[in-house]
Amino acid sequence: MKTAEAPIVSGAQVSSFRIALPPLSAAKLQKALPHIMADYMAEDTKDTAFCLADDIAAPHDEHHIVLACAHSVLREVIEASSGKNLSALWPDYMRLQVPESGFAVLSDSGDVLARRADGTGFRLPKLLADAALADETVSPAQLIDLPAAPGFATGRFGPNLPLGDMLKKARRTLALIVAIGLLGSTALAAQAWQNERQSDALEARAKNLYRAQFPTAQRVVNVEAQLRGKLGGARQASGFTASFGRLQSALTAVPNVRLETMRYSDQPRPTLQVTLVTPDFSTLELARRALSQADFALAEGTSEQANGLIVNELTLTAGRR
Repeated sequence: MKTAEAPIVSGAQVSSFRIALPPLSAAKLQKALPHIMADYMAEDTKDTAFCLADDIAAPHDEHHIVLACAHSVLREVIEASSGKNLSALWPDYMRLQVPESGFAVLSDSGDVLARRADGTGFRLPKLLADAALADETVSPAQLIDLPAAPGFATGRFGPNLPLGDMLKKARRTLALIVAIGLLGSTALAAQAWQNERQSDALEARAKNLYRAQFPTAQRVVNVEAQLRGKLGGARQASGFTASFGRLQSALTAVPNVRLETMRYSDQPRPTLQVTLVTPDFSTLELARRALSQADFALAEGTSEQANGLIVNELTLTAGRR
């Protein structure tokens, strides 16, 4: 597969997560991702495409890289690449080799592409990237081939319509109609009894998988609800890229504001610790209002005057409303 010719999605439009996933096959896990990721996304997952960015068969590690991108963005990329065989579709930062530690970075058209040691990545304007990486260990990135997998180029975004699945559904529907006509109500009752047995067997299997994944669980009543509870401890409600995007938009709207430093944490909620430098207090107040309107809860830190400038520390928590 010639992934080098595949279209690339801007990393600014693709969020990446490293999370623990249940022990399911690749096909079942891909179907389950929208439900699993509902606890990590601020947006409705029905309008978001997800894909796995690593080998789920990797031994001794339950954590995997999951990428998320809006359907509208992927449709625009595909329409702009009309005539090409979309055998693969990946964000641009997936071309950076994963560093052993810290961040691997690459400058590109005024932006910075970065890849963390855990395999996740991002694309940010240089202003925000410099602040985010100020206290981190960074190294020049090495370019690699894109992963030998479709990425987002699956299902509705694949090179062809899923005709095989459509034919399977048609055959099943036809077989059901024939069965109803030939066997009548007795056969339907038998089928209902068999379906109930299969449902009980699937529920028992799901409970066994849950107990294997979480051996300390004493009772398993509702597998889906309990699994969401286990995953809920690592939520990232707004996400790394979304928080930085709102910060950039807010500060761009206020002239004469310089972002001196910035640190990010996702525990217990997505939080930015920033240092802003302004020429006077009135400009600082405008910046505070812009950040509040950008859905940040503000907590004041230290504030001082240095060399005729105002230096102010703020803690911004996502999801004020």
